[in-house]
Parts: sequence; C-alpha cells; structure tokens
Amino acid sequence: PSVRFYGSTLQRLVSKAFILVSKESKTALVKAYFVPISIVLYRFWYNYDYRRKRYDATMAHLLYNNNLSNNIGVVHEIIDQAENERFMSSILLYCALLHEDTVARGRPDFDGYSIEKIDEKIERWIKEFSKLKTHDFDEFTAIENLKKLKLLHPTKAGLYRAKILDLAIHDLERTVSTEIIKSVYSTKDELDWNLLVEKRPFSELYR
Repeated sequence: PSVRFYGSTLQRLVSKAFILVSKESKTALVKAYFVPISIVLYRFWYNYDYRRKRYDATMAHLLYNNNLSNNIGVVHEIIDQAENERFMSSILLYCALLHEDTVARGRPDFDGYSIEKIDEKIERWIKEFSKLKTHDFDEFTAIENLKKLKLLHPTKAGLYRAKILDLAIHDLERTVSTEIIKSVYSTKDELDWNLLVEKRPFSELYR
C-alpha cells in the first residue's frame, strides 16, 4: 500500500510539474510572439488609416475643383442677368423720359420730370404690360447709368429731361468708338481721342 501511495503521489507531482512547465512554456511562447504580432497589426492599421485619409483627401480635392468649375458658370450667369437688368432699367427710364418730353413738347413751362413721377410711370407700364401685381423699379441705378452716358439733362433739383433720340444716338456712337480706339491704342501716350473718333466714325467700324 505504501508503494502504491508513494507511486500515486509521485504521479500527481509529475503531472502538476508537467502542467506548470506547459503553462510556463505557453507564456514564454506568447511573450515571444506578442511583439511581432503587435508590429504586424500596427502596420496593418497604419496602412489602412493612411489609405483612408488619402482617399478622403483626394475626394475632397476632386469635389472642391468640381464645385469651383460649376460655380464659375453660376457666377457668370448671375453677372449676365445683373447686366441685362441694368440695361433694361436704363432703357425703360430713357423711354419714359423721352415719352414725357415728346408729350410736353408744346408746353414751354415744362422743366422736366421728377424721380418719383417717372418711377410711378414705369411701374404702371410694367404692371399693364407684364400683369405683375407688384414691382419695385430701381430708378436711381438707371439714372446713374444714363448720367454716365450723358443721356439726361438735369434741369432743376430732382428734375430730369431726356436727350433727343438723334443726338443720343450720335453721342453713343462717339462713346463706343472712343472706347474701342482706347482699347486698341492703349499703349500709346498723348493721343487725341477726338481726332481718332472723327477719323474712325462708328458707322465705319461696323460695316
């Protein structure tokens, strides 16, 4: 019995020792492979994060350039619409003033038309022809444009008269011809623009 007891005890001790040795070997094995596995996982994560950020940056750059190219067309369209409205408002104001001058040609006491009255007249025209219920006409911008073109005669404080049509066309021809010649001869100094316009009238420029 004593031999069996000692034999079983030795067997248990050997098994426990084997278990301890196996655990230590497993721990050593895990420690041996932990660092290279960590390095591999870190490199994998770093490459993934770098590619994801590069893809996001490429997409952002592409969308930004596409947005700029699309917005250029929108900006040009807005500028064209603004210039068109500016031109139409100036034409409407000149026609309204010219109509009043034609109607009041036989009245010697007619000194011009005020901004308020001409604004009411144009808004009435727009309401009658376009059937718009409300429309705010920008008469101040139109007056400034016509002043730059010298198509208005300010008579009294706040009163204006339109230049007659034949004289207005002649002045516009000279203005356009002068601008064209200035753009062509912009590098030359001390040019007599009036002489150049007289030599190159508007009708000859557009034959």
